[in-house]
Amino acid sequence: EILKSGVISFARFMELALYCPETGYYETKKDIVGQRGDFITSVSTGGLFGELLAWQFAEWLAELKIQNEKLKIVEAGAHDGKLAGDILNWLQMHRPKLFSEIEYFIIEPSAQRQQWQREKLKNFGNVRWVADLPTLSRSTQHAAHIIFSNELLDAFPVHRYGWDAQQKNWFEWGVTLDGEKFAWTRITHHASRITLPTFILALPSALLEVLPDNYTLETSPAAENWWRAAAGILARGKLVTIDYGYSAEAQFTPARTRGTLRAFHRHHASDDLLANPGEQD
Repeated sequence: EILKSGVISFARFMELALYCPETGYYETKKDIVGQRGDFITSVSTGGLFGELLAWQFAEWLAELKIQNEKLKIVEAGAHDGKLAGDILNWLQMHRPKLFSEIEYFIIEPSAQRQQWQREKLKNFGNVRWVADLPTLSRSTQHAAHIIFSNELLDAFPVHRYGWDAQQKNWFEWGVTLDGEKFAWTRITHHASRITLPTFILALPSALLEVLPDNYTLETSPAAENWWRAAAGILARGKLVTIDYGYSAEAQFTPARTRGTLRAFHRHHASDDLLANPGEQD
């Protein structure tokens, strides 16, 4: 793509590095979590996290239930299915009646990850798979839902915007080739007709006067769109995401001028986001 166009957005680079069916990090590596992987999550340290979620989901579903109405738990971003297994195991053991009444949906566009999940959850007959939110909406009409995700939204591709202190203008960080390596390059706002995010356009001039050159912010329209679409499905229910993040007030700080993105490989964090695509998160 770079050879053809000269430059791609970082969002496109991130999408390919993580999700390309042939070489993407999440597509080709199953054991990326845990001591032998690249990072540890609440799920990889044991079953307690899933059991706590299962207890809370059971409480919510008891409140939501109407006679003859179907109950759905929907997980997005299930990776290898371990969290789903922890939740379903707890419900089967401690809420058997509720367990018999629910369907557990997994939103999974990747055929490879679906295969991993089906193997992990083969002992549960109430698990269903859909590729995306529109398919879920068609499959689960007239149902009370709990839609949730764990460490999903920060895996959506992001656009990176930088501040040109001399020109007093924002640009988008793009990715190009420098010999055999990927390299950062600027995509100027006017040249690319970038539509800047509303919150950037609304920044006060007093702040822009003191922002250092190349100060970088990230935005994820894909994550925002997913959240809106998921909320739009809910006639009744709960929408929950569990993730890491900063408050809006912490978006600007003198200690962090290069944005919030980090790469992880073998439990080491790195600022080199363009290195080893497909080999690091």
